[in-house]
Order: sequence, then structure tokens, then C-alpha cells
Amino acid sequence: MPELVKQSTTRIDLRDDFWVVVKDHLTYGDNISLRKSFMAVDEKGKVSLRSEGAEEANRALIALAVIEWNVTSDGQPVPVTRENIDLLEDEDAQLIIKALDKHYKGASAKKKRQ
Repeated sequence: MPELVKQSTTRIDLRDDFWVVVKDHLTYGDNISLRKSFMAVDEKGKVSLRSEGAEEANRALIALAVIEWNVTSDGQPVPVTRENIDLLEDEDAQLIIKALDKHYKGASAKKKRQ
């Protein structure tokens, strides 16, 4: 019998001074939000990819999956928001994206084995 997702999390160390806590599973609602970030539907119902789709999807993925991080501004912790994601150094954002990709590919493979 299907059950609602019981959300667990994992801390991922990206480098010595940088970590994120992420959801272990993305929900149906999370996946809808991700698709909306990179797909467009015209008035005739035709679906297409937005030209900026990959970057928007990456931003949306970080916003949906990362629930905590140790990012600061002027020494003070800042919440995970789209605005703060946009203020990350590109290198830091790419580290998060790569870690999320690896994390969710691993979770998907584990689920298939069960």
C-alpha cells in the first residue's frame, strides 16, 4: 500500500568548510515544481523546453532539495532561498548541483534494487 513520503535528510560535506543538508527523496510536488521551472506550455498545450531551462532547473533543485547549509553573510547564517542561491559563487552552486545529482542518482539506484 502506498504511503506518504517520510522525509529523511542527509548532510553532504562539499569541502572542508562547506556542507548542505538535503532531502533524501523528492516528492511528487517537488517534481512538479522542477518541471515547471524548465518547461513551457503554449496556449495550444504544446510543451517545450525553455531556453534557460537547465539553469532554472538547477536553481529550483537547490531550492527544493537543500533544507539547510552553512552559508553566511557578514558572519551570520543565511536561509536557503532563491535569492541567496543566486548570490552564491558559481563554483559553490556547481558543487551543490553535482552533489545533488550524485545523491539522487544513488537513491534511485538503491530504490531499483529493492
